[in-house]
Amino acid sequence: MLASGVGEASAAAAMEVDGTTYRPSRDVVTARRDGRCVLLDLARTRYWGLDETGSRIWELLLEGLPFDRLIDRMVDEYGEERIRMETDARRFIGTLLDSGLVRS
Repeated sequence: MLASGVGEASAAAAMEVDGTTYRPSRDVVTARRDGRCVLLDLARTRYWGLDETGSRIWELLLEGLPFDRLIDRMVDEYGEERIRMETDARRFIGTLLDSGLVRS
C-alpha cells in the first residue's frame, strides 16, 4: 500500500483503532497521478507513493471517516473479507502514524 522503504509498522498498527478518526498531518500535501496518490511530507521532505488500495484508504481518511466506517466502505468497494481488510488497513494506518503522515 505504501512505497518508500518504510518498514513494518510498530506498536501503532497493533493498537485498537475501530472508532478512531485519523486525519492527515498538516504538513502532508496530496497529489493524484494515474489514479494513485503521492504524498509529500513538507516537514520531513520525504514523499510516498501509494498503490490503488492505499490511495483509496487515504481518500477516505481525507473524508474524515472513522476507522470502522472506512472498513465498511472498503469491504463494499473491494469485496474483501472484513477481517483481512481490517488487518491490512491497521498495518497501513500504523505505518502512516509511525511516519507522521496522520494523527488521531
